[in-house]
Amino acid sequence: MIVNRFGALLVFCLAALLTSCVSIVDDEKEVHSGYHEVVAEMTDEDQLALYLSLKERIMVKQNAFQMEYVSASAGHQADLVALAEQYIFATLCDSIWSHWYDTPWEFYGTTEQPGKGSIACGYFVTTTLDHVGYHIDRVALAQQAASVIITTLCGKGKTKIIGNNDVEALLAYVKTQEDGVFICGLDNHVGFIQKTGGKIYFVHSSGLSHQQKVMKEELHKSNAIQYSKAYYVGNLLSNQENLIKWIKKEKIELQK
Repeated sequence: MIVNRFGALLVFCLAALLTSCVSIVDDEKEVHSGYHEVVAEMTDEDQLALYLSLKERIMVKQNAFQMEYVSASAGHQADLVALAEQYIFATLCDSIWSHWYDTPWEFYGTTEQPGKGSIACGYFVTTTLDHVGYHIDRVALAQQAASVIITTLCGKGKTKIIGNNDVEALLAYVKTQEDGVFICGLDNHVGFIQKTGGKIYFVHSSGLSHQQKVMKEELHKSNAIQYSKAYYVGNLLSNQENLIKWIKKEKIELQK
């Protein structure tokens, strides 16, 4: 068990998230939340303890979902799936990712600890989803093409493909969707798209020479997006089957 003082740290970080504005660093075009700013000021030891505490709290919450779902009526089960979607969205975007920003990128990076070692783009996607409670084969899935990652996590036949380096078409498509988390594959890259409150961000472990780290940037300003000829997009949280598997803690098998 994590020492109780880190529960207080987590509450403090959440308070910072709720009361702070988003800050943008112009030269890197990065976007960070108040939670990240607080975490960045902690010692490495406290950051790790807070992250382990966060993972523990996610597990407790997931167990509560599972226990309630088993005995719930069909109508209440549907409500629980909707609540799980909201919980995963908030926890992944506001908490999990905040710990991973600035973690170094390497092509063969496989670290499971934010801020330590390095992480490749596919491993960033699968590791953070694993840590938010998705029961997946983190290593095998990370080594697949983006199209396989999207099919596995978002569902078969659910991939939107946009070609011709048409960034405007990509933006237009995402704007038609409700707020959520999307998995986006590029020519040789994969990451997340986050849509929230009218803002659209690309969250990824960037291998570009002037970045080479985990970062969050406005989608239309991302060099990785601008350089790609094609975009493959799947809606992670619209996959009801996988949301139910998250609640029941069932494994999501790789699908090609």
